[in-house]
Amino acid sequence: MPLKFLTVGEVAGRLRRHPETVREMLREGRLHGFRTASRSPWLISEDSLASVLKSSKPRSRRRRSPDPDAELAFLQLGLTPPPRSKP
Repeated sequence: MPLKFLTVGEVAGRLRRHPETVREMLREGRLHGFRTASRSPWLISEDSLASVLKSSKPRSRRRRSPDPDAELAFLQLGLTPPPRSKP
C-alpha cells in the first residue's frame, strides 16, 4: 500500500490544533515529517500521525468538578474559596 502524506494544515485539522502547533511538534521531534527543500512545505506520513495519536492522551474539554475538601481547607484557613464555575 503506498504511503499517503499530509500537509501541516491537514494534520492540524485532524489533531484539532493550530498549524503553528504542528510545526512546533515537527521542530521538536514529537511528530516526524520531512521537507523536499529548505523552504518547501512539511510533509507528514499518515503513519507518523497515527503514532502521535496513539501515544497522546485524550484531551477533555470538560472541567473537573470542584474538590469539596479544597473548599473546606480554604474555609478552615479563613480564606474565601474561589468561585465555582458554571456547569
